[in-house]
Amino acid sequence: MPKVRENASTCLFANKVNKFLWQFPDLTYQGAGVWCLVCEKTLLSWNRQLCRKHIQSATHKFKKTGKKPYNEYLCDLIVMLSACNVPVEKIGQDIFRKFWKKYNPTWKLPSPNTLRNNLALVRKKIVNYVKSAVKNEKLWLTMDQTTDTKKNSIVSILVRVLSSTGPSHPYLLVCKRLQKCTSEAVYNVLTRTLENFDILPEQVIIMITDGVEIMLRTGLLFKAIQPKLLHITCLLHALHLVEDTIRESYSDVDQLIGRIKLFHSRYPGIPKPSHPPISWLETAFYYFKYFERIKSVILKLDAKEVAAIKLSQMQNPQIGADLQTIHDNYIRVGEAIKKLQDTSLSLQESCEIVDDVETSLHVLDDEKGVSVREKFYAVLSENVDFTRLRQLFDSSVEENPLSELKDCLNYAIFTTLDVERSFSAYKQIYTPKRTNLKETTVETYVMLHMFCQAHPGLL
Repeated sequence: MPKVRENASTCLFANKVNKFLWQFPDLTYQGAGVWCLVCEKTLLSWNRQLCRKHIQSATHKFKKTGKKPYNEYLCDLIVMLSACNVPVEKIGQDIFRKFWKKYNPTWKLPSPNTLRNNLALVRKKIVNYVKSAVKNEKLWLTMDQTTDTKKNSIVSILVRVLSSTGPSHPYLLVCKRLQKCTSEAVYNVLTRTLENFDILPEQVIIMITDGVEIMLRTGLLFKAIQPKLLHITCLLHALHLVEDTIRESYSDVDQLIGRIKLFHSRYPGIPKPSHPPISWLETAFYYFKYFERIKSVILKLDAKEVAAIKLSQMQNPQIGADLQTIHDNYIRVGEAIKKLQDTSLSLQESCEIVDDVETSLHVLDDEKGVSVREKFYAVLSENVDFTRLRQLFDSSVEENPLSELKDCLNYAIFTTLDVERSFSAYKQIYTPKRTNLKETTVETYVMLHMFCQAHPGLL
């Protein structure tokens, strides 16, 4: 505590202050003001009311007891509820409040309105964190469009910091409703969002979208202000288009798979397929592996029970042969779809996955195989910027203008999985029973959910 020279006037004032200061053991008069022994600072508190206000403040209580300030507690509670997708209205229920009071009496449970009023504070903390994380960094960006339960068009935009040392975390910048989803409207959302987060267009090095017309045109509009942008369409979408060609080529197998799914509970000792499956090919590979065992079970069932299945199909040897062909010819396509679910892949690993698919399809010479190969080359030829990136690992290409970006693109991903996950979070929050939620509230909840997935325990 600083020492202060006393005079007659200060002594007179000290007597006046000490008449009430004895009520506050943490405070003392030190000649120039009231000194807090806990906070170790001089207070501008010259009356009983102001001294009491300081003693009851969250900062003073935290320093004295080690208990976190109440505002921090509110923020943590909001984050926890949002991450678990628990509506704030739930804490207003009697049974919730009784449980809380019984097992956590030291913290007063706030009302739902109090949490709603503090939601903007939590959002501000996230926005400031993201602004700091992306400042002056080269960025990877992804965006896409979907519709919600009320048929509103929703656009989400996420970014990652491009790093040469490892994959970074995604940050949701916006999840906005559009009255009319056009390329101009999406472009306007994109530019405004970048401005709101203090991101310059030239910071965005690579943009990943699907191959629909709206997103392709949005990419062209953005390239007008960022000519060096690499606009790449999602590799998973491209492989799913190839997969659709395979599926159409084997329509009998596709129909049979759809029917025998109904009888999974009747197959003893056979593990159930993953649900939902990553791809149609994964399902086809599953039935190739267990086809004979499933067939033997179904053929023993009563004909009326399996009326949905054409038994003639089960007995048709061509079905088994087709399943064998699908497995042998397209196993690399199925594996590629599964591997690309990993958002920590390096650029070289992603390119090698595509190279493996190309190699496996190149040797196919039957009519269906040629059709699938042509589809693969067609979707790949439309992905011009990805072809340029693949050439970074092609020894036959002597000079590549993208070589200077190779390091920062080392862990760029080429799928829209991040934005698809944001849509999943959105649809879990904005359900038919919660359509009264405001747009900014839904967006904040989705932002919180995505942030907590990437940074658990950070806020």
